[in-house]
Amino acid sequence: MDFFLSNPISVEIACFLVFLQKCVYSLKLCCLVKFLNDVMVNLFFMRPLQPVFLLLFLFIIASCASTRQNAETEGSSDHPLVITADNAFKRKAPVRIVARNTSSQDTVQLYKPRNLIVEKKKEDRWVRIRTLYCPCGASCPAPPQKRPLYPGMTYTYRWDQMEEWCGEMTPEGIPEMHRQFPGFGQYRVAIRIFKQAEGKVDTLYQSFNIKK
Repeated sequence: MDFFLSNPISVEIACFLVFLQKCVYSLKLCCLVKFLNDVMVNLFFMRPLQPVFLLLFLFIIASCASTRQNAETEGSSDHPLVITADNAFKRKAPVRIVARNTSSQDTVQLYKPRNLIVEKKKEDRWVRIRTLYCPCGASCPAPPQKRPLYPGMTYTYRWDQMEEWCGEMTPEGIPEMHRQFPGFGQYRVAIRIFKQAEGKVDTLYQSFNIKK
């Protein structure tokens, strides 16, 4: 502690690192939390932080944060959900879109989250991409229509970038399952919210791109 009191610059750096640590947690950059904690320990044991080292850390923060920016969300803002996703995904990378209930007391009812709705933009219109909840010919129980999202909880929508549909019957009497990559471009996933008081379903759309 005497080291910090006798070195005003170190006090400023320590305060700045506390601020960065809060930013790291808010951005959910868990991979950098331990790194920042190590830096704080180094300061405590009187190992001065070099300016180049600090600049390098800031560059890492900026680089990681840029890849986790929220993709465009379309729809009503009258809800306590925060939707996060990458702006772009590479081919074959799993698409993950996270919906988080930021309310401290209200529960959000997600409507048919297992029945994934994916659309691709073609010219000036959105075209539905076929997806299957259950493999062709399989006897799967119907997914629940509503899923409660309690305060502070999250739900992740996942898509493997493949279009799926059932075709003609095979000799075994099972519909043939078709899968294909629908191509690069701009996509969006629907997040549907059931509003009990109004008896209606609101739809949000999270947009993203699939790039080579």
